[in-house]
Amino acid sequence: CTSMSGAYTHFRNRNVYFGPATWIIMAGAFVFVMAGARINSYLDPAQLKIAFSFLILITGVGLFIRPSGTSDTKDFRGGGHWMTHLTLGAFIGTLSGIFGVGGGFFLVPAQVLIMNMPIKLAVGTSLFIIILSSAVGALTHGLQGNINFIALIPLVIGGIPAAFLGASLVPRIASKHLQYAFTVLLVCTSGYML
Repeated sequence: CTSMSGAYTHFRNRNVYFGPATWIIMAGAFVFVMAGARINSYLDPAQLKIAFSFLILITGVGLFIRPSGTSDTKDFRGGGHWMTHLTLGAFIGTLSGIFGVGGGFFLVPAQVLIMNMPIKLAVGTSLFIIILSSAVGALTHGLQGNINFIALIPLVIGGIPAAFLGASLVPRIASKHLQYAFTVLLVCTSGYML
């Protein structure tokens, strides 16, 4: 729900890339998110927290060390080979299924670091991509009894307008500051989880 509301606002601000790379990543994520959700049921919750913490810490450090490419979204042409995009989609889909984070925590840095996508375009595009993968992952987890519907309702009620608000603020933030803020969020989340 939050992905759809955020993606809609980013689409209106022309911060979603609809090139071949996006559709290939989405296809890979769609196929592998169910596998990730299945893997989740075999893993210990404590080990999941530790693995998630270190993954986002490494991602945050990588995003801090390597700055985004061009800040102009109009200059991006979807760099990279289609196999790279498919592999990225499979990786993101699997992680999304395992950790239940929609994939945005990993997809945004991956698009910036691997595809050299501007950070603002990466944020909008990742929200669009994870609409499908998060829906499939949620369905798979729901069938396994992993969804707390009592907690879900207030999260959706608060999340939809907050996603609209957050997405509407992105055009007003400098790309460099947005990337550093995302890095800080990743590092703080990692520390909290640990």
